[in-house]
Amino acid sequence: MVLAIYEYQSLRKISQHRPRRKDMPYLPLRSARIAWCLLTLATLGCGTNAQGRIGDAPTSQSRLDRVRRELEATFAKRHQGYEAKDLATLASQISPEYVAVRPDGSTMTRDDLVSYIRSNLERWVRITAWSNKIESLRLNGADAVVDMRQRVTRIQIVDGREAVVESAVLQTETWRPTPDGWKLLSVRDEREMSLTVDGRPIG
Repeated sequence: MVLAIYEYQSLRKISQHRPRRKDMPYLPLRSARIAWCLLTLATLGCGTNAQGRIGDAPTSQSRLDRVRRELEATFAKRHQGYEAKDLATLASQISPEYVAVRPDGSTMTRDDLVSYIRSNLERWVRITAWSNKIESLRLNGADAVVDMRQRVTRIQIVDGREAVVESAVLQTETWRPTPDGWKLLSVRDEREMSLTVDGRPIG
């Protein structure tokens, strides 16, 4: 959703078993098993791993796969929205609490982003190539946190004439599930940004 904001500004200028000590109280087998289970759960609940474990329990692969499919469907609708110049559909995918933190420390609100999208729809003539690739996905409670690589090539009005503009960015996005679908909640850590106009690097 925040694809090519960089472009916009550029164009504008574990434990070990040990024998029980004699002085240690004897635990019945059942109690020992319960204690061991509690210790294991407490240990596992302390961190996050590459499979998406956050908080008290691991995230199942099936849940991650489902979230990925749902997000990919959301991104497809975004693409369709840009193709149709449908601002209402594009704006509906943004949470009212949305905030983006730019590389320079400035922030963008939902209203700022909607205004930016409106400007894109006015300047973009047509899209010739579009890619949204989820490079990593993890869950933070119900929210999905993705590292998203975005690339778009389009014919765009630049300085009063049509030009071929290509922009790309890798950024961290947080998406929140709602009864109306996934909503973009935040964008941060924009990196690996690039922009060309008629093949000429800008910025």
